Amino acid sequence: MSTTKRGSAGGRAVYAKHGRKHMQDLARRWHQKYRLVPYNGNDFLIVDRVTGQVNSKTLNGHHYDPRGK
Repeated sequence: MSTTKRGSAGGRAVYAKHGRKHMQDLARRWHQKYRLVPYNGNDFLIVDRVTGQVNSKTLNGHHYDPRGK
């Protein structure tokens, strides 16, 4: 099973166990902590709202290289 399918199955299991409200709260907390910044045309960087530190991976799962390589 691929990583994507495992993640999807895990998300469905959490939803089944805890419900819609719990999933909405998780998303709300994530968006309060991070912001998405456009990067490289069709991708986004995940940036901490407080520190401005960039996560090592982009939203599409690619690795971010601050040197632009």
